[in-house]
Order: sequence, then structure tokens, then C-alpha cells
Amino acid sequence: MVERLIDVEDVVDSSSSPPTKFCYNNFMRNLIIGLIIGAAIIVGFLASRTQEAVEEVVAPETDLAKQPLPQSCVDELEGTPVITSLSTYTLTPSGTFTVNGCNFSGFEGDKDVWIVNENGVKGILHGDQASTDKLISLKLQPKICQQNNSYSGNPCTAWLDIVSGIYKIYTEPWGKKSNEVLVEIKDAL
Repeated sequence: MVERLIDVEDVVDSSSSPPTKFCYNNFMRNLIIGLIIGAAIIVGFLASRTQEAVEEVVAPETDLAKQPLPQSCVDELEGTPVITSLSTYTLTPSGTFTVNGCNFSGFEGDKDVWIVNENGVKGILHGDQASTDKLISLKLQPKICQQNNSYSGNPCTAWLDIVSGIYKIYTEPWGKKSNEVLVEIKDAL
């Protein structure tokens, strides 16, 4: 390989320093290698951050039992409801589960839970007779009414079809909304 030699006089004022020779090709090669390594480090960093962001959007935390929930709550008359845990975080249509926490009793002692799909459509689940202010026992139906018609006697006019996916659940007695908890519904049609 033939190297091109440049006089420093071509680049710097010869009166300030003695003329020396340096290798233009080695300088350029080292500069290019340095730029490539720097670019590779930046690309690697950005790729890892992009992958983490994609995983968060595409696949939320798969172990839903590890979501941060309050460990305790204060039970008080018409207090703000708090969900501290669920009996299971993976549900199936026609399966049962319980919601644990406090301040669940609403008007006339109602114990209801709202379930919201990924599109923001919600439906209501009514707790069974065994439900208390601290525990709501529920059965997940394949179709859930989107309105709370329990006192009107009107038939349901809009249904939420339960399909496989990630849902949010919460309670809202006396118009006070609890924290939301994520659940996964599997084996739905």
C-alpha cells in the first residue's frame, strides 16, 4: 500500500513548529475506525432502548400478579375503595374470582366491579351474595352488560363480549373509583 505523506507545512505555519511528516492514511483510517465504533455503540444503545419500549407496548408485564398494588387499606363508611389483590389475575369466561380490599359496599350494599377492555369499552359485574365490604366474589360471563340496570329493571341494550386479552378492573361505589388492576382473559371465543 502506498501512503500519501503530507508536510505539516501544508497544514500549519512552518514558522511556529519544525516541519514533520505524518501519515495521512493512518490518521484517516484511525478516525474512520473511531467513528464506526462510536456509531456502533450508539446504534446498540438505541436498539436496546427501542426493544425495551416495544416490549412494554406489545407485551405488558406478563406476570400480572406482580403489579404494584396497595398492601392495606382503611375500612371506613363510604370510604374510597381500594383493591389490594385478586384471587387470580388470569381469568376465563364462566370462571370465578374474588377481589380483595376494602370499602366495596355501594348503594344498598351493592358490590359491583367494572371491567374495561383494551378499547375502553366497559361492562359491569355484580358480586354474589357472599360478597362483603372487603371481598367481592364474581363469576365472569362471556357477555357483560355495559350499563348498570340493577335498579331500573330495564333490559340491557349494549353488551361487552369477553374475548381474550388484557382488561382493567375497578370498583366505583358512591362514585368513588378504586385503583385499577390488570387481568388477562384467556380461552375466550
